[in-house]
Amino acid sequence: MAACCACQRGKLCKLARMARRIFVTTALPYANGPFHIGHIMEYIQADIWVRFQRMQGHELHFVGADDAHGAPIMLKAEAEGISPKELIARIFEGLHAAEGGGSHLPQVRRAVL
Repeated sequence: MAACCACQRGKLCKLARMARRIFVTTALPYANGPFHIGHIMEYIQADIWVRFQRMQGHELHFVGADDAHGAPIMLKAEAEGISPKELIARIFEGLHAAEGGGSHLPQVRRAVL
């Protein structure tokens, strides 16, 4: 493969990529509604992009979480006549069942609650 003109002259190549430090997060799903295909689509797309960037030599910090606090959760729990903590527990149980009983969710649930 031929080098660009700058490389042939012994100078730094203008096309050389510098490693970047990138912070990535996905939209935080509220715990006041069911987990749906839109969440999965976003997480998969973000994961693919992050993996690609890492393969390109960039340093990435990829953070995912949920928003289990705030007014939307409080209002939904109030409308259902349960505590916000009970609402979050129910949502996590539904996610746990949807994943086929994955082993990591109980630890997450304990950490959040």
